[in-house]
Amino acid sequence: MSNHFEANHPIDGSDIVVEYDDDGRLVGATYQGDGLDVDISDGVIKNKIQADIDHYLDAE
Repeated sequence: MSNHFEANHPIDGSDIVVEYDDDGRLVGATYQGDGLDVDISDGVIKNKIQADIDHYLDAE
């Protein structure tokens, strides 16, 4: 099962939907407006989105 929440792209500020698994690991992200995949191959972007997931789960 995967889970979702809305966030902002860590570089350009676009609205994105972040998907993570039951263990809190990043599965993927899409741009909210057009549903295109966010390129998470860049380690900096991936790490920042993972930090958003960690923060989101800590707040729950």
